[in-house]
Amino acid sequence: MVHVPKASPINRTQNSKPSHLPLLLPSGPQLKVKPRRTAHIQPCAIELSAMLTCWAASGDLASVDKCKESAAKLHECMQKPKIGGKARAPTINYHLSRL
Repeated sequence: MVHVPKASPINRTQNSKPSHLPLLLPSGPQLKVKPRRTAHIQPCAIELSAMLTCWAASGDLASVDKCKESAAKLHECMQKPKIGGKARAPTINYHLSRL
């Protein structure tokens, strides 16, 4: 047998407001929040992973000959210009900190 507690009756006084009324907030400046950003794509993540895997497999971080190919690919990827480099606008946190 499962014990189910009895619901206590709700005590309403004359000063209490019913819960179905909307909550009214004081009016002020309208703040807008930007939607969440999509996941940031790392352009050289594959090359960096290959380099780190090569270092882990060789067991020596100073081994230049064994990881020469992966190091060259990583260096080549890092030299490419970034795509979509637009100027950043101040964030909502910056504006909120000024209030």
